[in-house]
Amino acid sequence: MTFPVPIVCPSIKYDAPGSVTYTTAGAQNFTVPRYRNALTIEIWGGAGGGGTQGYNGANGGNSSVSALGLLAGGGGGGLNTASNGAGGIASGGDVNTNGAAGSGSSGGAGANAGIANGGAGGAYNVVTNNGWREAYNEWWWSARSPDIFRIYWNGSLVVNTTYSAVGPISSYTTGGYTYTRYSGNSDGTRFAISRYYTAYGRGGGGGAYVKKTFSRGELSAKTILALIVGAGGAGGNTGAAGGGGRIKITWT
Repeated sequence: MTFPVPIVCPSIKYDAPGSVTYTTAGAQNFTVPRYRNALTIEIWGGAGGGGTQGYNGANGGNSSVSALGLLAGGGGGGLNTASNGAGGIASGGDVNTNGAAGSGSSGGAGANAGIANGGAGGAYNVVTNNGWREAYNEWWWSARSPDIFRIYWNGSLVVNTTYSAVGPISSYTTGGYTYTRYSGNSDGTRFAISRYYTAYGRGGGGGAYVKKTFSRGELSAKTILALIVGAGGAGGNTGAAGGGGRIKITWT
């Protein structure tokens, strides 16, 4: 009497669950593990830098896994004092969320979890020269206390007060404006002055966000995926840099 020989199927050995995050801008490689349940890829594009007077912020870089059609676009840089950077555009994922555009001097929010926010616009001074300061003593020094202190701007008296400090007087701030002496004309107690106020450039756009989940078997083990992580855009002069992009891969 003969018996059939049993056929034993080898068990499949899966890799342990894990996660890896790439934050260094540029090209990276990821080798797909033999995952048991699912593999999820999350991608953030780099954010744009903030601009300031005479300087544009740089655009944020795109983050991608091109072989899988996943793209999280970088945010646009703030254009000096003219316009805000646009938010990055997302495509290819189960979840595709665009970054927010900058708003005024504020950078746009990154599309997910506060990552890759746009850079804020940089401060600069708006300066004009069209006024006089009058006092009984020198601009840089008040020899007695109190000192009568007046400022004229465009022919109008805008400050008429006493200055009680005895010591150097380098500037005077009131009503959101700062008045300082500039080099040049003086006659006795009248000195030519500048007036300035602080303004801000335009904020950069936030980076986009993409999320894609693959079920078991959709991605072959040992496949090497080429990744690109987008850099955050540099700020223009005093503008703030945008947040950097990243790619996070999780498997179970």
